[in-house]
Amino acid sequence: MFPSFVQLGYADVFKESATKQFPLGTVGFTPDGSKYRYCKAGAAMTSTWGKINYNRHLTGVTGESSEAALTVAIAAGDKSFAFADTNTRVKDYFADGYVVCFGNGAATEVHRIRSSTLGDATSITCYLEGDDAFYAASTVGNTVNVYPSPWGNVRTPAQNGYEAFVCVNKMAITSAYYFWGLVNGLYWTTVTSTWPLAASRDLQVCFHLDGSFLMADEAYNGALSNQLAGHVVVSGNYGDCLIMLQIE
Repeated sequence: MFPSFVQLGYADVFKESATKQFPLGTVGFTPDGSKYRYCKAGAAMTSTWGKINYNRHLTGVTGESSEAALTVAIAAGDKSFAFADTNTRVKDYFADGYVVCFGNGAATEVHRIRSSTLGDATSITCYLEGDDAFYAASTVGNTVNVYPSPWGNVRTPAQNGYEAFVCVNKMAITSAYYFWGLVNGLYWTTVTSTWPLAASRDLQVCFHLDGSFLMADEAYNGALSNQLAGHVVVSGNYGDCLIMLQIE
């Protein structure tokens, strides 16, 4: 069962584990109210800048995620679904992930996935979390978008601008280890742009392609729309600043 949240000690966010202790994406709070997500590193991470969700969605069924057709009809109240997938995937590949279901004329539904069967390059069956169930029916052939956990393959950015930032790690993380990634709360950094508060109303902070931070007035030039990271709380000399991280 997915916990509503976990109360963390301050030392917990400076630990990593080789074994999974919570569902991916579990929310944790330290006593000061800072919010964390339980993550798994897809590769070793040394910098303590922004980290991205490497489970990118590719059209069709050949990527980390699947955009595919239902192979079994969904009835209202069902707690599982089956869809076509041409990949050979390990059991529970989609566990802690999400499905977007387009029902028969009903509102779009988003549900969390508890577990998934072994992918045999033909189809996969997924089971919803806890007492969750589909609200509306959906016929065979209707499209579902199935995503593994956004926090299950966290990495240093590839610097191409196609992945979203999901957390900031507060220490170096070993590949394939689990950790608590900061998503909301105070965070100290040095921006890789002009100094914060170099001008009036120069407060909003965005993520650079490499996960570092830059001021928003330099992030939104031309057709660019960099992801918002937060805002400056206190600015020091030489670009140092305390920011309120606001990924979520």
